[in-house]
Amino acid sequence: MTLRSLALTLGTVAAISLVPISTAPAHAGGFEDCGESSIGSSAPVASSHYGVQKVQAQGVACKTALKVAKGAQNAHDGKYSKSGFTCVGKARGDDRRSYACTSSSAKVKFIAVGLG
Repeated sequence: MTLRSLALTLGTVAAISLVPISTAPAHAGGFEDCGESSIGSSAPVASSHYGVQKVQAQGVACKTALKVAKGAQNAHDGKYSKSGFTCVGKARGDDRRSYACTSSSAKVKFIAVGLG
């Protein structure tokens, strides 16, 4: 190997080493699963029959997403606002409603069981 080819090889390796590697969480561009929460009970939603399931957050912490989702208990005709989010629900025909909530920079999705 000549001195010139060695220098080119080392230069290429150095350039590749400088490529930034993303440290963002895997869910950064999509939705994060935040779980479920019963309303008025510590039992699982399936047992209590009232609560929110499959809560997902994008651009907001799960704690806030769960707070927003629990606001469905005060919904009127499937619509409500909570913590800067506007939420609209669509009846599923089985005492459940699929909700989509949006703010200027975040989204929350969930299923309400036995609620507005």
